Amino acid sequence: MKSLIRNYLVNAVIVCIFTGWGLWLALKDHTEEIMNTLLNVDVGKVLVVILVVLFCQLIVGWILQQYAKIVKKDYSLKEGFVNALVASFFHGITPSSSGGQIAQVFVFHKQGLVVEHSASILVIDFIVYQITMVLVSLILLVWKIPYFMNHSIFLLAILGFGVNAIVIGVLILCTFSKKVYTWILHVAIAFLARIKIVKDEESVREKMRVKLIEFSKGITVLRSNGKLLIKVVLANIFRLLMYYAIPIFCLWTLDFPFEKIDFVTMIALTSFVMNVNAFIPIPGASGGTESVFMMMFGMLLSSVQVSSVMVLWRFTTYHLLMILGAIVFIKVQNSKTKVV
Repeated sequence: MKSLIRNYLVNAVIVCIFTGWGLWLALKDHTEEIMNTLLNVDVGKVLVVILVVLFCQLIVGWILQQYAKIVKKDYSLKEGFVNALVASFFHGITPSSSGGQIAQVFVFHKQGLVVEHSASILVIDFIVYQITMVLVSLILLVWKIPYFMNHSIFLLAILGFGVNAIVIGVLILCTFSKKVYTWILHVAIAFLARIKIVKDEESVREKMRVKLIEFSKGITVLRSNGKLLIKVVLANIFRLLMYYAIPIFCLWTLDFPFEKIDFVTMIALTSFVMNVNAFIPIPGASGGTESVFMMMFGMLLSSVQVSSVMVLWRFTTYHLLMILGAIVFIKVQNSKTKVV
């Protein structure tokens, strides 16, 4: 336990360092003007942005509730919301969001679900979310390609989207094709071991085998629950579009003019930011998130606007959720475990 706490403290320090670096990048050229903009912001409008962020988390909680009700009919929306907030904290405090699902299993256990059911729920959630995110990103990519193709930063968006699409595509192929499944387990992993990317070949192969089995089970559950699949796909699309639109709310909150700004372009830019940030291994993608955001939105907004919007967006979508998630987790940890 002491080692785990120490790791989280180290990660928190890393987050602070890289966040400080991101803030320095944002403020260094127009410090006084940006600070005046942020300090004179309408508190009521900030609350609107916070409510939008929390509403996105509520949708996540609702989606988790739909999955959990397959095995626990009385699983509530409040329990799903709590699980979503705790996941946000652990996704944000661990490198590459690696700790989120482990924390969710713990919360599910506290809420009366056995580990096997929790793992299945999270696999199904991962499948639906990743497929939906890839499809939404693809639509935005194709829709806005005439605008972005003249900007070099667009290559980052294509790279991020491409890796996400390849990962989910390979997993689906492994589920439906024994040849692809065998090739991944033996040929691909052996090659990665030869070029020293994979250190323990057998361990990686076993982990991959377990993951593919879980993924296959998740696909089977979704195929047998068509109505559930439609509901959660639509909920994920709405959740993603709401989340991607938060910079627009930030622009409105800071009283910047946006009559001439294409909302679809801003939504697409946020989508591209999130696709790229998924591959930044620093906890919370700190530093990288701020930099990529300013590079992407710098195509639309002035220096003062993009820096001000980034600070408000990052605070509401990351730092605030980290604080709330930590508080909720402490309460969950101290609560009694429901009888399974």
